[in-house]
Amino acid sequence: MYRSEARISLASLLLFAPLTHVAQRAPASARIRDPFSMARCGSDIGKALIGRPFPNGSSKAVESVHTDIGLHDVGGSIVNDSLFLGGWSMCGREYHLLISDDKITAVLAFPKHSRRHPGIFGTCTVRGKPLKDGVLAVLDNPAPRAEGQPPYSPEDTTSLSAIAAWRIDEKNRQFRKLPATTVRCPRGQIFTIDGGM
Repeated sequence: MYRSEARISLASLLLFAPLTHVAQRAPASARIRDPFSMARCGSDIGKALIGRPFPNGSSKAVESVHTDIGLHDVGGSIVNDSLFLGGWSMCGREYHLLISDDKITAVLAFPKHSRRHPGIFGTCTVRGKPLKDGVLAVLDNPAPRAEGQPPYSPEDTTSLSAIAAWRIDEKNRQFRKLPATTVRCPRGQIFTIDGGM
């Protein structure tokens, strides 16, 4: 789940209509439905996006309207039938959005991640017990695979400790911070960009 190549973009999953209300020269009243028009670098991105409807159209079309904030779709994953986790880069940072009924319900400024400290979305344990909710985390991978080596398989259950972690509260459609020292996740869930499948 949640890998940049196999990851499912919001546009391909939820939105099939052509981009109509997010156009380069759309009237101001039409742009109100585009939450990214409210985002400003140096301001509170979460506050600007939460509660706003998500735009219809392809990711590329949405990105092209917001070059001022460097908007880029970094992928996403289905959480359940009514909740989607979408990753977007803007203003030099990565943000993860929970989207339900085409509305943004939560925004998380996600820490930088890499092969050494990879990002994951999937199932993890807390204090040794499996957590029912999905977890978004950055892990400590002391022996990452070098660029060009085969990626980790989704079946790889080698457990890595978290350095930052949040569970997805599906009922309330929110991110809940977890005590990272209590969280361990299998490296088979590492994002593609960080060396996973």
